[in-house]
Amino acid sequence: MKIGSNTEIPDRVFKFYSLEDYHVKAFLNHYLYLSHPSQLNDGMDACRDLLYLDSNSMTQEVYERLKKQIILKVPQLRTSRLSFESDSKNGYEALKEALYNVCFNFSGIVSFTDSKKSFFNSAMWAYYTNEEGFAIEFKPQKLLEGIMSNPINKQFVSLSYGKVKYKEELEALNVKDIHTIDEIGTAIVFQKQKYWENEAEWRMYIESDLYLNKDKAYGRYIHYPVEAIERICLGYKFWNKVSENRCNIKKDVWQYTVKNEYLPFVKKLLSLCNIVFMSTKCFGRTYIYMNKKIARENPTPTRSFDYLCYSIEDNEITIEINEGKGISEYNEFSENYSK
Repeated sequence: MKIGSNTEIPDRVFKFYSLEDYHVKAFLNHYLYLSHPSQLNDGMDACRDLLYLDSNSMTQEVYERLKKQIILKVPQLRTSRLSFESDSKNGYEALKEALYNVCFNFSGIVSFTDSKKSFFNSAMWAYYTNEEGFAIEFKPQKLLEGIMSNPINKQFVSLSYGKVKYKEELEALNVKDIHTIDEIGTAIVFQKQKYWENEAEWRMYIESDLYLNKDKAYGRYIHYPVEAIERICLGYKFWNKVSENRCNIKKDVWQYTVKNEYLPFVKKLLSLCNIVFMSTKCFGRTYIYMNKKIARENPTPTRSFDYLCYSIEDNEITIEINEGKGISEYNEFSENYSK
């Protein structure tokens, strides 16, 4: 698998998940889903209209060259609609559509954020998890190495990664400048409109030599090792979502009855309990950052993440929030973190 980038590898990236069944399965089986642009939440993101063609400058020579690229990628594709004469009457829309579809039927996008503030960003938690889901903090170097070395991923032929560039106006790709279909994805997936910049997105763009069916998710899974996970953080509504009953046994100790459909997920979390943290609210806390104590006393509640100790018997789970042993190096009160 070839690998390329437009930036250095960050030390951490983060991905938010809701508790939809497909997200739970992705976590249980340690894979990332490669989204087709039509599945992204922004209709302008890597859309087909970013392929631009000046009809006045199109020549039959250029048209045939691009048509040949399509046939090389998908020899079995019916190309009867790709006629220079007939397509010219519609602004060469058939050619643009064929180029775009052939590109993204063999590739996909994985989105993360590389902002360490994201764990404390209530908008991100609300939008992507409804506070019921979870966020995974990945070690990108381990993630990339694990993806590259896993034989299950052998169908994938190239991986590009990097920061998304936020622009007032998106830059279109002139179709006549395309020499290989592979150029389309890398040219348009690493840009978004400026009003998304608070997400500080970091992406992977991955290409396959096999067809990826976006309707049935066939082939759109790329597997990673559990060692690539640094931490898992749960939304503050998580236990209310996955359990039927709860009982406060004593201070900071709760007992929940886990719903059967979430039991495999909760047991998997238990197997990783040394890296699982719970989102909570706090009014004041002393953090340790780079061996320096940072005290904050504020009457306004804010988000914190506390380490969990828990045990499970059948579907009864007992949880103790270990206050004071939470995530500290990214805390929102420190002036030392980057971004």
